[in-house]
Parts: sequence; C-alpha cells; structure tokens
Amino acid sequence: MCYIDKNKIISVASVMWAIVTLAFISFIFSRSLTPAVVSSQESGTVVNYVNTLLSSINLNSGVTDFIVRKSAHFMEFFILGVLLTKTVASFVKEIWQRLFPTLFFALLIPVMDEALQYFSAGRSSEVKDVLLDFLGALTAIALVNIIYFVSKRCKKRKKEKEVKNVKFHVTSK
Repeated sequence: MCYIDKNKIISVASVMWAIVTLAFISFIFSRSLTPAVVSSQESGTVVNYVNTLLSSINLNSGVTDFIVRKSAHFMEFFILGVLLTKTVASFVKEIWQRLFPTLFFALLIPVMDEALQYFSAGRSSEVKDVLLDFLGALTAIALVNIIYFVSKRCKKRKKEKEVKNVKFHVTSK
C-alpha cells in the first residue's frame, strides 16, 4: 500500500492505473504535436497496408486517409475511456460518484488534444474531432460499466443460488 497522508491510503493498483492512464494521455498528446506532414505520411502508410491486406483476400477496399484518421481518433479515445473508467473506479468505489469525474476527463482531454493540434505545424483544431474523441471515450465508459453491472448481477445471482442450495441441503436432512 502507498500512503498519501495519515488519513488516506491508496492501493498500488490505483497508482498503477493512474500511471498507465497518464502515460496514454501523454501518448495522445504527443501524436497531436506531430507535424501534419509526418502525420499524413503515417496515415498513408496505414492506408496502403490496409488496402494491400484487403486486396490480398479479394476484397475491394475503399479505405481512405479520412477513414484511417477518424478510426484512429475513435480507437485512441475508446482506450482512454477504458483507462479513465478503471482509474477513477480504483479510487472511487461508488459508481454514481465516479461517473462525473470520468465524463469530465473524457471531455477535457479531447478539448486539450485539439488545442494542442492548433499549435502544431500544418495541423488544425476541429470541434467534430472533439465530439468523435468524446464519443469513443463515452462508448468505452458505457461498455465497461455495462460489463461491471452484468458481472455484479451474475455474481449476486450465483451467491443467492449457493445460499438457496445450502438452505435446501440443511432443511432436507
């Protein structure tokens, strides 16, 4: 266990989730600081690879730079949504108390990301990218919480069933 102050104990897992999340945010921000020329070359490489792969299995591909870039936005922030959800959950146990901070950071980080792009050579800031990024994070947050609720409900039913079986065995003797 790690100690922050006399009254607050933070688990090692919480610290690790926070470190991984901060590292991923740094990765996102570093991608935003990449000049447009380099970013376009990277996207072009991915487009060529995907089109070659699809052609090799006889699929007519129409993958474009636009599709690659927007998919990358969505996936980056989907991963961030998972990490934010797990990080906040490791510090705040009550689900309704952790919803606001998770959503707040899921929106703040895309806004900051687009602001960084404004200052990158040849890049621009797009409100639609903020919305796409937030949608990616929101999708992950919803999915992680649905999985949490379903898992919790299954565990509760399994426990109730075990208790019922124990009662049945006790009364049937």
